[in-house]
Amino acid sequence: MKIHIALLLTLFYTSPIFANLEVSLAASEASSPNKAVVTLAAKNTFSQPIQTAKAWVFAMDAEGRVVGQKSAWILQPSKHGAKSSDSSDFSLDADKEAEFSVALNTERHMVSSKVIFTKLILADGTSMDPRKHVVSAE
Repeated sequence: MKIHIALLLTLFYTSPIFANLEVSLAASEASSPNKAVVTLAAKNTFSQPIQTAKAWVFAMDAEGRVVGQKSAWILQPSKHGAKSSDSSDFSLDADKEAEFSVALNTERHMVSSKVIFTKLILADGTSMDPRKHVVSAE
């Protein structure tokens, strides 16, 4: 059974003209009734790497109620200068794609998820408004 996943970026209209980070959600996994893993794929279309990205991840039940939530750093500056493809401890280079997983606790079984980006900082330190620069790639 394929689960349809919705991506909520903002409460306001986001024009794809300004999109520089494309994000899509893969099918989420409920590893147990009280744990879930949400996987998202991101593509950076900025002219420089994205150094930091933070998002709220919401787990929803069949009725659309929030059963779990977590604020997570999707990308964060490297602490040791080394890049690792299986960790979020690196920047997302320009014109590159990567997948990220966020594990969260849930009250009940999760059937869908939503993500809202709250922070986006480029390699040169420029802070970008996620409402204008993040769109669903689906």
